Amino acid sequence: MYAAYQVIPGPEATELACFFGVLAGGRLGGLAAGLGFTIPGFSLMLLFSWFYQRYGIANAIFQSVFLGLQPAVCAMTFRAAHKFGETVCRHHITTEVDWRLFLVVCLAAVESVLGVNFFIIKLHLTLLFLALLRGWFSAAALWGISVVGAFIVVIVVLGPVGDFFPQGVGVAAALGNTQGAQFTVGLLGGLVSFGGAYTSIPFIQFETVISGKWISNQLFLDSLALGTLTPAHPLVGGLDEEHPEVLLLDSAAYTLGVGSKTDGTSYNNRWHTDVTFSEEPPMGSLLSARVLPAVGGDTLWADLGAAHDALSAPLRAMLAGMHASHDAAGAFPKGRGGERAPVVHPVVREHPETKRRCLFVNPVFTKHIIGVSEAESKALLGLMYEIMIEPERVVRWNWQQGDLAFWDNRCTAHYAVADYSERRIMHRTTVAGEKPFPPQRQ
Repeated sequence: MYAAYQVIPGPEATELACFFGVLAGGRLGGLAAGLGFTIPGFSLMLLFSWFYQRYGIANAIFQSVFLGLQPAVCAMTFRAAHKFGETVCRHHITTEVDWRLFLVVCLAAVESVLGVNFFIIKLHLTLLFLALLRGWFSAAALWGISVVGAFIVVIVVLGPVGDFFPQGVGVAAALGNTQGAQFTVGLLGGLVSFGGAYTSIPFIQFETVISGKWISNQLFLDSLALGTLTPAHPLVGGLDEEHPEVLLLDSAAYTLGVGSKTDGTSYNNRWHTDVTFSEEPPMGSLLSARVLPAVGGDTLWADLGAAHDALSAPLRAMLAGMHASHDAAGAFPKGRGGERAPVVHPVVREHPETKRRCLFVNPVFTKHIIGVSEAESKALLGLMYEIMIEPERVVRWNWQQGDLAFWDNRCTAHYAVADYSERRIMHRTTVAGEKPFPPQRQ
């Protein structure tokens, strides 16, 4: 896809170059003309891509280029508007102004202002124009008025629909955080490399999805091809009505309220695996950084498969047949979820995909190992917890704005470091999992 967008500055222009090359020198002439047309632009695109990858967009050179190219963008926009107005309403054969095309253009403008999705507009107006061409004026009037009326009713009731584009919070912010602003920034990116719109497409893709600077909640959800998303949390509602799957983790107003508190900021600074007090704990979790403190706020993950492997063989054999109760009361008092009935999971679970054996206990939700005394349970759990968090099996992530982390909840535990006082806002989603099963006997 990247090559298709990047290699040629414009397919129509390249085809023309090849065509005239064939007329002048046959197949070799066509090949030479095509390469001669595309290689300079392609080389500039590679240079632009290298510079962008190495230095990003927040540097004086890029910003000065953007400022310098703004007059060119304005000129191109006015020229495009002029050509659009001059030709779009004219019949392609007679070149006369066609009132049917004019009507379709006006309706397209109205529906765009209403925020209707582009593809819906295209379908609606294509059918309308076909009806007008056939002379079915009554049907066309009914179709046009009823659909536009339906759009208005839906928008009044539900609010703007068809928001399939990210909201600009990066370079486009100064231009108003609109789709038009993002298009302008992307167009500027294309002009930098003389690649036009074909360069701007991957530029926008990178800024939106990979770097996360323009990532929206909807894109965050749409990007998940990992499984079925669960509700945000068994005990807490979602971000809003449109995003019930997104859990807001705001250090200044953390709804769950677990962890220690310092300077009015609450944390979740305890080793845990997400929602193990459920019969079917999540398969995985995704965490997106939205607002970060200047210093601190890292997250640590522990490899519970490696922790299991670090135990001695006799201990591994003993734990393989044990089960433990997991209780929400380990984090939440009664009235806030602590009254939920405990669930039982194997102390060692077999990963359903890799078949690796992993410890499946954590200090927050694991209450007691079944079948042994309180002292024995406490000693065994304490030993496993000590092994779990040894530095050799722990990774620490220093968050950057826009980072998106995904971890396998079936074989990891994590810890949010409480070493900051500034506000920290994260968004989390979880992917539905399955009931844990103990290892198969070998």
